[in-house]
Parts: sequence; C-alpha cells; structure tokens
Amino acid sequence: MKKNFQKIIGIDAFRGLAAVLVFLFHYWSFYKEDLPQWTKIFSIGHIGVDLFFVLSGFLIMLSLYRSENFISYFKKRIARIAPLAMGSSLIFWVITTRLQNFSFESISDLFAHLFFINGFFPQWYHTINPVTWSISIEMAFYLLLPFIWIFFAKKNIKKFFIIFSSLVFLSFLYRSGLFFIFEDWSAEKRIIFSEQLWGRLDQFFLGIFLAFITLKYQTSIMKTDEKKKSENFLFFKKYQQIFLFSLSFLFLSISSFTFYFLQSDFREIFFAQIFLHFITAGGFFFLLWWFLFVSDEKKNNFFMRIFSFLGSISYGIYIFHFPILSQVSKSIHSPFLGFFIGIFLTIIFSYFSFHFFEKWFLKKRKK
Repeated sequence: MKKNFQKIIGIDAFRGLAAVLVFLFHYWSFYKEDLPQWTKIFSIGHIGVDLFFVLSGFLIMLSLYRSENFISYFKKRIARIAPLAMGSSLIFWVITTRLQNFSFESISDLFAHLFFINGFFPQWYHTINPVTWSISIEMAFYLLLPFIWIFFAKKNIKKFFIIFSSLVFLSFLYRSGLFFIFEDWSAEKRIIFSEQLWGRLDQFFLGIFLAFITLKYQTSIMKTDEKKKSENFLFFKKYQQIFLFSLSFLFLSISSFTFYFLQSDFREIFFAQIFLHFITAGGFFFLLWWFLFVSDEKKNNFFMRIFSFLGSISYGIYIFHFPILSQVSKSIHSPFLGFFIGIFLTIIFSYFSFHFFEKWFLKKRKK
C-alpha cells in the first residue's frame, strides 16, 4: 500500500450530515411538547453520533497510516480537537458559574472537561456542555489507536486486526454484562455506562476496517489498466454499489424504526442493548463504502456541496448547537422560529469559529 492515497472527494458531507442529525435530535428534545407528531422522526437524530464514531475510525486510521510517527499524528489530533473543546468549555463554565459559584466541585468539573475525562464519570457527564461526552470518548480512542497500531501490532495489519477484533468482542461482552446489572439503574445511568469507549469500540472498528478497504481499493485502481477499467471492473462496480447501498438501507431502517418506537427503552431488550448501535454503525459503514464507488462527478451536486460546507464547520456545529438551542428555547417559544434562529446562530458561530479560531491552530501545526 502507498501512503500517498488519493483524497476522497465529498467525505466532509458525511460530517455535515452527522452534525445536522444531532442538531435535529436536540432541537426536538427542547421543543417536542410544541411540535407536531411527524417531527418525532427527529428523535432518532442521535444516530449522528454513531456516524461520527464510524467516520472517526475511518479518518483517524487514514491519518495515522500516513503520519510519520506517533508525535506527528498526535500533534494533528490535538491541534484539531483540543483548542475549540477546551476554549468553549472554559467559556461556558465561566458563563454558567457566573464567576460566583466557585467550589471544589465546579473546578473539578472544569478540569474534567479540559482533560477530556468528563465522558467517563457520571458527575461530569452532562454538565458544562452535555455534547462533549463524545469528544472525551474520541480523545481516548485517539490515544488507544496508535498504541495498538504502532506499539503492539508493529504496523502489521493482520496482528492489528486480531488485537482490535479481540477488543471488539470484549466490547460486546461489556454491553452484555451491563444488561444484567443495570436493572435498577436510571435511564441516564444506563446510557452513561453503555456509551463508554469500551461500549463503542465496534463502531470505531468498522471505520478502521473501511480505511483499510479504501487503501486497498485505491491501490487496485492504480494497478488496473484502462481497458479493464472500462469493461469488467466498472461493470462489477455498478452491482457492488447496488448491493452496498441496499445493505446500508436495510441496516439503517432496522435501527431507525427501533429507535423511533422504543426510544431509550431499547435497553430493556437484551439483543438491542448489545447490537442496536452496532447495526446503526453497520448501516453507515455500508453507506460510506458505497460512497467510495460513486464517481466524483456525482459527488459534486448541489446537496453534496451544502453538506460539505456544513461538514467543514461541523466541529463547531457540534460544540455550539446545544448551548445555543438551550438559550433559544428559553426565550423563543415558537418551535419554528426557534429552529431557524437556532440553526442560523449555530452556523454563524461555527463559521467564525472555524475561520478565525480553529484554522489558526491548524496553520500553527503545519509550520
């Protein structure tokens, strides 16, 4: 495999899609009492987090693969994730404490967010900015992945998959064990302990698997002569696309209907507690795999450009949308007006954050 693999055009659109799904989920959560029944479809928008995790496994594995060493890789991750997460947590903490309610608990809460451990402890899980629980999970994954790839597997793909597959198996066992001990737990406590890194490893793994499929696919493209491309290869691609898209539709339909009708009660069902998020991630895995075979011309349509734009500022959308929706819902009781003001402010904040804050750190990292 070559490390100078081609850039995948349009992949940012999936970040945009994930950000929109999560926005709709929280919008519905704030306004559901005043919304028409059909908007309950927004209640499944939390699957955007599943998409984020599959994307992270995919993109971070590609980033690690082409990084010169662990230090180079980790600098990229810190420059991309830490500044906005830490800066926003500090600002939101100051706003929520109003510089008055200083205590050991509030200061430890801030430090838990600054060091990305808030997603692992119930007392800090939904505090300063509730959505950042997933960022702490991602940061833990960013640390775990290079240790397995570089230090344990020694960049041997076969050994790497054996090790990570074993961890995924343990992840299923972890979720199985939780089912038998959380009978008397609250719904929130069930979520917190199920959503730990070791409860989501299978989703990251699907993204990692897709990264190696991508590398192999791009290598095979470079080795295929033009005549074969125009005849047998493209013919095979057409039916492969249909198959992958059908699998994606099937998996996402199963998980979406289950989430829609059961909501958080799905954790009362043993099979759903263990496999439902995995099925959701599987749907996104096949969707992304299908996307690899779509021609670049088709990836350049109007909707793809819109979602690609949202994808470029998706990190800001994810960070800012919850605090903005929280404040908007308190002052604007019309759900439709609240939606437009909420999405407008979220995009504005995210756009300026990306171009005047996040980019500065990315440029510093390149120097």
